[in-house]
Amino acid sequence: LESYELCCLVETFPDRHTDLKDFKKTLELAFMYAKTVTLGKTHWPMSNRVMQRNRRIGCSMSGISQFIAHKGLHELQIWSDEGYKHIQKCDKM
Repeated sequence: LESYELCCLVETFPDRHTDLKDFKKTLELAFMYAKTVTLGKTHWPMSNRVMQRNRRIGCSMSGISQFIAHKGLHELQIWSDEGYKHIQKCDKM
C-alpha cells in the first residue's frame, strides 16, 4: 500500500460454496462491495486523495484447509485460477 492508503480487504470462504459458479458470484459481490467502500471519504484529505487515485482492494480466500479436505488441492487450483480471472473480468466492466 502507498503511504496514507487504507487497506480494503474482503474475505471469501470457497468451502462454503457448492460449485465454482456460486463461488464466482460471491467473488463478484465481494469485489463490488470493496470497490464501493473505496468511494467513501475519510477525515484525512491525504488518504482521500490516495484512495481516489488507486481504488485498490484485496480479496482473500479463507478456510483453505477445509476446502482441500473436501474437494482436493487440484480443485483449489482450478477455483483460484478461475476466481482470479473472474475478478479481473469484473474490474473491466
